[in-house]
Amino acid sequence: VSILKDEKEIIANSDIIFHVAADYRLWARKPAEIFSTNVLGTENIAYKVLEHNKKMIYTSIPWIFEAILLVHHNAL
Repeated sequence: VSILKDEKEIIANSDIIFHVAADYRLWARKPAEIFSTNVLGTENIAYKVLEHNKKMIYTSIPWIFEAILLVHHNAL
């Protein structure tokens, strides 16, 4: 999951970033897809927010913690 050029400009030109996007599927054939979107996508946004010294308000769903455990379990 990467940040597009437009997203970089939006972050650079904003004071506060509201990150509310998520893959909220309860099941996926490849659970790593959910992990990638929710965890790595959020990580990418957070790094850009830090890079531009901005503030981020982040929301999440409780299920993401179960998804992380599922991905790690399936990787073993």
